[in-house]
Amino acid sequence: MVLDVFALLTIFELALENLIGKLPNEKIVVRTTLEQFSHFIKDQDGIKISGRLNINRTPSGIERKFTTPEKIQAGIARIEKIISWIPENCLEVTASARLNMNEKARRMRY
Repeated sequence: MVLDVFALLTIFELALENLIGKLPNEKIVVRTTLEQFSHFIKDQDGIKISGRLNINRTPSGIERKFTTPEKIQAGIARIEKIISWIPENCLEVTASARLNMNEKARRMRY
């Protein structure tokens, strides 16, 4: 089972990480997924103290949305929890790594 960013976020949003961790099948996370999480934390690190104001133009006018420092810090903590769960429960592979599957099995699957 290969877990990408969306799968990991969904697993943790639904609080299924303990159940998924106990599954007997191998769970694989590509290293670029970890890099995406690290980049998110790095991007949020600069605004976690002051918060963020987004201003968007909508058909009904201008919309202002302020994200509090507490929400930003909670988002960072959620991602850090995912990052710490991965080494204990998943095999990390590089994007160029191939799954150990022979040609016949690969043809049967696809």
